[in-house]
Amino acid sequence: MLLRVWQELQPEDARLLLAEAMCATNRFSRLRGFFTETSRIGTGDLVRLYQEADIFVLPSLAEGFGHVYLEALSCGVPNHMHR
Repeated sequence: MLLRVWQELQPEDARLLLAEAMCATNRFSRLRGFFTETSRIGTGDLVRLYQEADIFVLPSLAEGFGHVYLEALSCGVPNHMHR
């Protein structure tokens, strides 16, 4: 859902980074040019990514409340929970 919206918006002054994404499937292959993906990253790098981010988004139809929201908030990142 997030990738489709990002593709439609195509913001020129923003970058979408999917940290530890699970996008290895062919399902996302046509959207590959619209986002950057990281592999598994350490805690220090994750904190740095949070601190560099303007917003944190975790689109999920199943996640009620994940600890990642608290992690992002503790690093000072505004976030949005969409259900």
